[in-house]
Amino acid sequence: MFNVTRLDAPPVPPPNLVDAHGDFRAFAAPQLLGLLERLGLVSGGTWNAAAEDVLWRLTVARKLVDFSSNARFLEAARLCAETLPIQTRQEIEGLMAVSDTDLADHIARAKAAREKTAREFGPNARLGPIPSEDQAKRAVEWLRKEDINRLFCQKWRINDGWLSGTAVKAALGLFNDPLAQAIRQSVLKTLWPDAKAFHT
Repeated sequence: MFNVTRLDAPPVPPPNLVDAHGDFRAFAAPQLLGLLERLGLVSGGTWNAAAEDVLWRLTVARKLVDFSSNARFLEAARLCAETLPIQTRQEIEGLMAVSDTDLADHIARAKAAREKTAREFGPNARLGPIPSEDQAKRAVEWLRKEDINRLFCQKWRINDGWLSGTAVKAALGLFNDPLAQAIRQSVLKTLWPDAKAFHT
């Protein structure tokens, strides 16, 4: 990704928007500032909590924050780990437990898919290899990691922490949320330091 800038471009104005923690500084032209205020995202030159939810996600997705030194992120990750609900912890542990049966099932599904493709397309079929146990283990772990990501995306918010059952149902559904994934990585490293396959 790159930016194109005019050689004679005027200097960028200083920020006129900031959040309470100083993480998200921005300049908004007066007409945009008015629109942001009417939308309820800004008041008095400060981003509000609803705007910060979006800003955090954009910042994480674009890797604009160094989490190893961001106090707010580190505090959110600490609280997330400390307040992890028992039922959610059990779900995560169940997903991280990859058994020999899980591997055999994955290999069997790959074989069945290969046989189906061979039947449908005959000699012209492009057939991939059947995964080894090690490949199956990596594939199952990756799929389970995505399931754990979904748990964090559905049940956790930076401003609210872990959502209750009714709040989970009422919350806006998030898919592939980079902030929740970053918190998931931090929490799993803290609570399950030996489960390295689930740390990335």
